[in-house]
Amino acid sequence: MARIAAMPQRPTRRSFLLSLLLILIVLVSVGGLAALLLNFLGLVSFTSLKDVWPGGKPTVAESDALAAEVAALKKDKAALEAERSRLKAQLEESEAKIQELAAQVAKLEADLAQVQKKNADQKSVAAVYGNMAPKDAARILAELPDDQVVVILLHLKRDQQAAILAALEGGRAARLTQIMAGQTPAG
Repeated sequence: MARIAAMPQRPTRRSFLLSLLLILIVLVSVGGLAALLLNFLGLVSFTSLKDVWPGGKPTVAESDALAAEVAALKKDKAALEAERSRLKAQLEESEAKIQELAAQVAKLEADLAQVQKKNADQKSVAAVYGNMAPKDAARILAELPDDQVVVILLHLKRDQQAAILAALEGGRAARLTQIMAGQTPAG
């Protein structure tokens, strides 16, 4: 008779699950024993587990300590909120000041542009008088107010200023010279 060779049987699903369950039980047991050993040696404290374990209640001392910690945290929170409010007010004040300063800067820039334009216009007018003969320039400048004449003269070269002042009437030339020198003319 022919012998039928025995084929290796695959483990059934049931035996696999039983093996897995046995391994889990061993791991949990070893983990529990390790935790107890660590707690016993004082390396790890598991007193907080009783707070979350059903039926576990903190002691009176622990409750008082927790209440004190909660009160301290509330006090710290109130102080932080007050500081936050102070800083927020300071920030708003700073932002308002920045806006005010930005408006001042914009106004100053506009004023500067206006002054630069006026200065360019004055230089242009002075260049016209600088190109004239000194006697002709003096004849026209004699009709203008002193402040306008001084502005025109200050934009001219020194030799042009001298020639025009020499062509002007003596008293007016002296008065203009004092104004140009930054002195207030007498009388």
